[in-house]
Amino acid sequence: MKILQVSKPVLPVRPDMKYGGVERVVRDLDQEFVRQGHESFVVAPADSIVSGTLIPSTNRGAWTKKDPISYDERSKAKAVERHTRKVIQAISEIKPDVVHDHLPLLMQRRYLESGLRVPTLTTLHGALQSENGMSSIPNPTPEVVNLWNNFAAISESQRAFFSAVLPVGYMIHNAIRTKDYPFEPEKRDYLLSLGKIGLNKGQETAIKVARRLGKKLVIAGPVHAFRDPIQDYWKTKVEPNIDEFHLDIPTDQINEFTEKLQRRGAGREGLVIYVGEVDDAQKKEWYRYASGFSMPIRWHEPFGLVMIEAMSTGTPVVAYNMGAVPEIVINGRTGYVVQAENIEQFTEATRNLEKIDPRRTRDHIVRNFDIKRQAERYIEAFQSIISA
Repeated sequence: MKILQVSKPVLPVRPDMKYGGVERVVRDLDQEFVRQGHESFVVAPADSIVSGTLIPSTNRGAWTKKDPISYDERSKAKAVERHTRKVIQAISEIKPDVVHDHLPLLMQRRYLESGLRVPTLTTLHGALQSENGMSSIPNPTPEVVNLWNNFAAISESQRAFFSAVLPVGYMIHNAIRTKDYPFEPEKRDYLLSLGKIGLNKGQETAIKVARRLGKKLVIAGPVHAFRDPIQDYWKTKVEPNIDEFHLDIPTDQINEFTEKLQRRGAGREGLVIYVGEVDDAQKKEWYRYASGFSMPIRWHEPFGLVMIEAMSTGTPVVAYNMGAVPEIVINGRTGYVVQAENIEQFTEATRNLEKIDPRRTRDHIVRNFDIKRQAERYIEAFQSIISA
């Protein structure tokens, strides 16, 4: 099968990414499609590295500037426009059997006016409404919802929200290449919080819980300072509560660092360490030794790759019952799913993490969230769309 994936122009698709959830999905599916013998094409920024054939759109990802504060919506709009033109050209020249759209391409006027008709599956990665209340699929028109255009959710939770405005015919959970994540049954004495710093991720709750239990907490993730609410959250809720900053620890030194951390006392109020933004190699090391992954989210996150990444190393998850969390974490077996905003329950669940079996946690992810399973389900969806 000839598959054309449409990534976003914001970030490159690479083996060594830091921030970028959609790009990771595109990357891993591209690798697996190639492994399964399909022709895989990816439209992405020119500084991307893919397993199939890269069709470069923009010269580089819009967020890869040295000074991220210079990023603005106008530059993003220009990048999307150029990206869309490249997709139209690629469809005309390659003539793929199916387009797997992650943009979504169907919201771009230039594409709708092109008159192209090719079986398309749009995976809905985001929320129906963003943090500012704007819909990611505003007032879908008949030209968007037609026989050629099909929609897939990445969780049943997300499908429930989008089904109010779109016919979401497919639900395919995200996945990871589980063999690339090292299983570690012997955990060390620290909790981990990994993700973009922000109110919806709830890092200040993770800090409060660690303080209450007198535990060590490692926080990893980027601070997108070009967004004022994030900068304010970091400056008022997170940064003042950091005890130590150890930024960008090399991958081959994380094992030694966590061994020393194991021997250190946390004190009555715990110990909070910030290690900055981490890439794929670094975060695997942070996951593998953590005694638990702390995820007190405040929004209906459509999926949450960090949960399956953590559990694939045998590290259990404690998360608030929002979004896709109960579809991913088996309460009492691979972690704990607790009532949203109930910090007492979250604290008690964190206290009981040692009751969770790391092997059972790992096996759950291997069985249900491996990239092979995800790719096969997408191929089945593509075949269904083409036959229709």
